[in-house]
Amino acid sequence: MTTRFGVARLLSLICCLSSVVFFPAFAGETFSTPDAAAAAFYKIYLKLHVMDVPDARHRAKFKPVLTDELFSLLALADQAEARYAKKNERDPVPPLYEGDLFSSEAEGASSVGPISCDAKPDMAVCAATLHLVDKSQGKTADFVWTDRLHIILTHAGWRVDDLEYGGTWQFGPHGRLKDILKDIDKQSREN
Repeated sequence: MTTRFGVARLLSLICCLSSVVFFPAFAGETFSTPDAAAAAFYKIYLKLHVMDVPDARHRAKFKPVLTDELFSLLALADQAEARYAKKNERDPVPPLYEGDLFSSEAEGASSVGPISCDAKPDMAVCAATLHLVDKSQGKTADFVWTDRLHIILTHAGWRVDDLEYGGTWQFGPHGRLKDILKDIDKQSREN
């Protein structure tokens, strides 16, 4: 025979279990579209304007918009930079990666827009037009390029999984962010 107290406990347990099943594991904001995830990424990017590999404090700000894999690779690259610096503490060297990691331009972007996403059911590529305003030599110039965010649908909503650099100039990153992060780790172990 079920008591009134027993029914209440059972209903409470069912509610708790359903929240585990129906709500994402990450307690932060969920992004229901690739466009929302891309916009959130670039909002954080412009606010922080992080140079080099982001440290733990800066990575934490990006965590709500990144996949677990990309977040882990950023942490791995940060550990690699620390390892490399420790190996070279007698004769200090510059970091393995210098400049803005999240754009094709080493100085980074001063604004972003427009962003357009080509979405499939569980993945999207979002082309972002980035701008760097140069106010040197008494005139203003707008340097423009396009990078692409690779965004996937996770259990916690849409998240940035990789960045494809679109810059065509000689200096600056080329290829994909994940590859660069893995290379930083590799270089730190070899040098």
